[in-house]
Amino acid sequence: MLAGAGRVVVPCFAAGTLVVNDGTSETQVVNPGLGPLVAAAMSSDGATLVGRDDGTLARIPPQTATIEKVEPFRPATLVPDGIASPEVGNFVVAISTNDRDIGVSETRSSQRYLSFPAQQAPRGGVVAQGQFAFWVNAFGQVRHIDLLQGFHETMVTFGGRVLPGGVGQ
Repeated sequence: MLAGAGRVVVPCFAAGTLVVNDGTSETQVVNPGLGPLVAAAMSSDGATLVGRDDGTLARIPPQTATIEKVEPFRPATLVPDGIASPEVGNFVVAISTNDRDIGVSETRSSQRYLSFPAQQAPRGGVVAQGQFAFWVNAFGQVRHIDLLQGFHETMVTFGGRVLPGGVGQ
């Protein structure tokens, strides 16, 4: 469930639809036209961003059910639960690529893309706040990246299992 600025959205990942309520007595079922979803997030202003496996995104601005389709940034796979909102109206989108290192793009249509070599991709999604994004990888490393400068580091490595999404600022 996603909530912000009086909006509540329940994404139905398998069906690829969203149940949206903007604080009125009416609830809408919105179909972004992407098919099954792998990630969804909401900004604190109510803007909603959802995506499918190939990195195609759909943005729904606050207080409307209008769909703005965003074509994939580059050939890649959208990381499951790999969308987060670090600040009002902006999103971080994590993609798995064949790159050799982790990278961050310039802002493109209110999104910054984090590209990950497949073996370093987040497990359990990403968390973002301010200029930082946080994640846990398959090696039990809790990592973060500076979204403005691209510097990234391992904060701590845990032995054993790390709870997905259990990191943040």
